[in-house]
Amino acid sequence: MSSVQSNQPYGKDSVSTPIQLTEGWHHLDYRYYEGWGGQNINKAVMTDSSGNVTDLRDFSANQSAMMTYTPEFADMTIDGNYTLGKDGKIIMEIDLTSGEHDRLITTEDLELNGELFIVLSGELNDTYEFELFDTAEGQTMDFNFASIDFEGIFNDAYYWDLRGLMAGGDGILRFDRNSVPEPATWALLVLGAFGLGYLRKTRKNSARA
Repeated sequence: MSSVQSNQPYGKDSVSTPIQLTEGWHHLDYRYYEGWGGQNINKAVMTDSSGNVTDLRDFSANQSAMMTYTPEFADMTIDGNYTLGKDGKIIMEIDLTSGEHDRLITTEDLELNGELFIVLSGELNDTYEFELFDTAEGQTMDFNFASIDFEGIFNDAYYWDLRGLMAGGDGILRFDRNSVPEPATWALLVLGAFGLGYLRKTRKNSARA
């Protein structure tokens, strides 16, 4: 499941762009204002393979399990250009075991600001590159994320090559295989740490004697 949030200042006109939803559940959370009042609409919508809505429910804590605990990986295609504002947030999910992941695609230019949250599940397998963002041929992608945060295994940015999600990037998140020692290296590190500890203990006992 991919999630996009973009905040607009009060009184500013917003332009909507049609999107094609893939089959399955989608979380819709949007707000609109009239005068000093405000309304919040939080729904979960089920669509079929043709994009037709087959079920619509209020999104509450009782129904959140269908969205939270079972990751859904899909392409979200926007017919047109898309800009995520500086106050916006976008959440992308990746299954490291299968290599499946969310992907945001636009037929025109794509500009992303704000915050990017990447939710990781599974165990790292044979896939080391994940194309999270793409545009039609000849269109531009402009990445200006204020922050990129990870949740799950390998949730430290140290493990990842983020250049594909920065200015001039190609929209691909890459796992830095050099950041994880080989099994033999792990063994040497463990033995080295054990030997260093033993040496310190021996020296300490010798000093006391």
